[in-house]
Amino acid sequence: MARLNRRTEAQLARSAKLKATAPRRALARLAAPFRRFRSLRQPPAELLLVPQDLRTTDGSFIDEIRAGQFGLAGQSIAIGDGTPFGIQHPSTSFKRRLHGFSWLRHLRAVREEGGDEIGRRFVLAWIARYRSTGGSVFAPGVEARRIMSWLTNAAILLEGAEARDFEAIMRSLEMQVNHLAASWRLAPDGPPRLGALTALMLAAVCLAGQDALLKQVQGEFERELDRQILPFGGHRNRNPGAGIAILLDLLPLRQCIAMREWEPLEALESAVTRLIPWLRYMRLGDGRLARFNGMSGTPLDELAAVLAYDDSLAIPSLVKESGYLRLERGATILIMDAGVPPPLELSGEAHAGCLSFELSSDRHVVFCNSGAAGAVLPEWHAICRSTASHSTLAVGGRSSSRLVNVRDKSTGGAIIGLAGPEKVVFDIADNGGSTRIIATHDGYLERQGVVHRRTLAISSDGTTLDGRDYLGPKHKGERLMHDLVYDIHFHIHPNVETRMGVEPDTVDLRLPNNERWRFRCNGARLSLEESTYLAEFAGPRQTMQIVLRGDCLDSVEVDWHLELVEAPD
Repeated sequence: MARLNRRTEAQLARSAKLKATAPRRALARLAAPFRRFRSLRQPPAELLLVPQDLRTTDGSFIDEIRAGQFGLAGQSIAIGDGTPFGIQHPSTSFKRRLHGFSWLRHLRAVREEGGDEIGRRFVLAWIARYRSTGGSVFAPGVEARRIMSWLTNAAILLEGAEARDFEAIMRSLEMQVNHLAASWRLAPDGPPRLGALTALMLAAVCLAGQDALLKQVQGEFERELDRQILPFGGHRNRNPGAGIAILLDLLPLRQCIAMREWEPLEALESAVTRLIPWLRYMRLGDGRLARFNGMSGTPLDELAAVLAYDDSLAIPSLVKESGYLRLERGATILIMDAGVPPPLELSGEAHAGCLSFELSSDRHVVFCNSGAAGAVLPEWHAICRSTASHSTLAVGGRSSSRLVNVRDKSTGGAIIGLAGPEKVVFDIADNGGSTRIIATHDGYLERQGVVHRRTLAISSDGTTLDGRDYLGPKHKGERLMHDLVYDIHFHIHPNVETRMGVEPDTVDLRLPNNERWRFRCNGARLSLEESTYLAEFAGPRQTMQIVLRGDCLDSVEVDWHLELVEAPD
């Protein structure tokens, strides 16, 4: 039998911010069981470290399995007393998650209740079924996640394993590492490619005798970090939540490097230092990330896990180069998207939400975007990316960006990317007790001959927001070829009670804390309509939206005003 030292494993799991205070002793405790096992039968690799998994666990997962069900990402399959492999899967997303094995952590949480036996049985069944490195099961992104999952859950897979099972798991792990080392360049650009290199780095640090692998991938890993994580901390794909998943992988790698007493990797340290404050920058008052460019529901437990590695609690000041403008005045936070879409090859999840904004008061969101639809809601994907699903202006039912087919140069695969606007300009200034943003984009210029200019002015105490939306020619004196219709959307968070006001063209908004806000407009037809909020893990929620409609003959300006009219007792 081979046993991991439980005290060492517990020590790693307890540490939210691992300080390498006694790396030699920790390494010795972890390595000793595997050295003893080598005297019985030579395994293909020696495991030096078990990385910490920062993702939260769900102990009820084992109950589903015992009931003959296997559920992931809101979908489930019947497995009876068998395994989830070789069964028709409900979606591609389900299949990727299944073969990525991140769900092993849920079994690790209940290992004393049989979680280790089930996890090992499933892994051995997978090894027996997938002996050749072909098909989507060995796609770089899936294989990378599987390697990291097996390493972080090595305790339940290897401790107490029979000799033949121990060797089968380690041989398969080594085979997959070698395969990924040869295929990582086939991963799609963006987080999947960075994840593949992170998995290889983790294997090089945690497995003995991986000097050649480390030499092969370290430079590529550092270059990819510098390329993908921008100087201000955001990812090139402009998804505010991309940093969460990346940090959940980078932080355990950094811990393991410290445990090996290696010199810190400058690119890794720099990326972590930039990513964490950026996540704080993109949070609204409810603690969730703003719903732009592929962001859906915020995994609050995972966000808390990565933010725990930053003691400063500092929020960056205005980061103009990000294209996201954040203003915090009093208890009000406003975040606006004033940037162009990401590069085409990274725009597969980007949204046509230019000049949209989200706003919170205290701990409650008032205006928001619809958010990204989850993988199990394919019918919503095109809808949620449209301009009309964002709190901004749309022209003639069209979006400010165009959906285009893009072929990935590395993989040969196709994505539906986002093109335009090509130019977004903005200016921010303090103006007599308020802060004013003026932003313009050209997303409608080529097709309709107009630009959209939005002005937002928030008072110093955060209790009023004045807005103006201009639609018209780029230059004075120009005339439109034909009349246009427009609609300006203000999507309301589903937790906000909404009703038409007593006065004409007004809407009353009541927040859960009993704050009451009033919205009014001038120059457009106001209506209160149904909307759908997609940024919920439990599925879509019905909500409401304020819509301002009108005609644009040559140009038009619509003024609107939001004001706090009643504060809670």
